[in-house]
Amino acid sequence: MKTKIDLFDIEMAEFTPVIETIKDYYGFDMSGYGSASLRRRFIRLMEQFNYDSVFELNHAIINQEISYQKIVNYMTVNVTEMFRFPPFFRSLKDEVIPYLKTFPVFKIWHAGCSTGEEMYSLAILLHEAGILHRAKIYGSDINSEVLEIAKQGIYKMNNLKEFTKNYQESGGTEPFSSYYTANYDMIKMDPMLSEQMTFCTHNLVHDGPFNEFQLILCRNVLIYFDIDQKTKIISLFDKSLCPTGYVGLGSKDRMITNGDDLEYSTVNQLTKIYRKETIGIRA
Repeated sequence: MKTKIDLFDIEMAEFTPVIETIKDYYGFDMSGYGSASLRRRFIRLMEQFNYDSVFELNHAIINQEISYQKIVNYMTVNVTEMFRFPPFFRSLKDEVIPYLKTFPVFKIWHAGCSTGEEMYSLAILLHEAGILHRAKIYGSDINSEVLEIAKQGIYKMNNLKEFTKNYQESGGTEPFSSYYTANYDMIKMDPMLSEQMTFCTHNLVHDGPFNEFQLILCRNVLIYFDIDQKTKIISLFDKSLCPTGYVGLGSKDRMITNGDDLEYSTVNQLTKIYRKETIGIRA
């Protein structure tokens, strides 16, 4: 059996047949993912299932010895927390929520929402601004298992101290404890926060726009794609965003606008919030 060091000697190009198999069997196209991150995840998959070679991994996928959901779980990254990077949420509160207040009803898309902590964080801000009842918040992810966690709104108690600190630094105005109930080692978010939420599976690379939004959030997801796929995803967001709408990206992401038809102003460079300025001619 290969050792861990042996596995890390495998070059990314050797995984090409595996990528093609997953695409052919499940329609899950990973060819545009960043190669370094993708290689690490393939190696982790091989370690978990004790495969000695790329051939053995590919054979297991062809024979469905690994379920599609297991593949998605290992090949996607799910890192999030309540009020992650508080300056971002303070910017939403100070610079974006006043804009949302001008609409009788507004729509928000959180693309790649993972287990949903940041969606509940946003709902808290909207509640404290008195406009949560006007919101339609859509959370999407390619991983259906993390979406189930988001729907339940149940999280581990051991993260509570960090959640509370983040909330306070984001400009929260109420005791954070008023937004959850504790039970043993878990907390459950107040159901009133999720009344305006809808969750769905969505592939940013292959699926198209499904609504028009005033705000789109996609935080620290683009870093896992190559430049061509990043450009394609930004174009998807542009087609899904209403005139003068806002896009919020992660601290490691950046806005890509190739062509004169995508024009965005930088609202806050530190927090990566952008506003759509003009409508160009789109295909």
